[in-house]
Amino acid sequence: ERASWSGLSASETRRLAQLRRLLRAGVGADWHSTEGSARRPRPVLIYEAGDFDGVVVEPARSKPVVVPFAAIETVEMPFASRVGVGSAALAASLSICYAPRPGVAPVAVDLALQSSAVAYMIADGVELARRVALSQAAG
Repeated sequence: ERASWSGLSASETRRLAQLRRLLRAGVGADWHSTEGSARRPRPVLIYEAGDFDGVVVEPARSKPVVVPFAAIETVEMPFASRVGVGSAALAASLSICYAPRPGVAPVAVDLALQSSAVAYMIADGVELARRVALSQAAG
């Protein structure tokens, strides 16, 4: 696939390739804001940023949010429980916490997908891509 994947195991390479296929196709999700409990989730499209440099979360009629893999601090599944989010949405959710710019407080992007299997594939792949990006930046 990519030169940066050369030191990865076959399993890791397959997981990254699977994430890339999902992101190239685009994945629908609901973006649950962490600002106030009464806000409704916004439908978004998640897709590949650049040449597999990160993910883009694009709400309808709003500016897309680009999350570079190297800026991601944590990937967690599920996101924190909150008022108005049912157990089914919580079971198929993930949270990506990233620093928009150096020196800026981290931001959480909480997403609920159609199934827990898709949420797991994305969370697993994004965490692996984050580790690969950080090791490239350090090396």
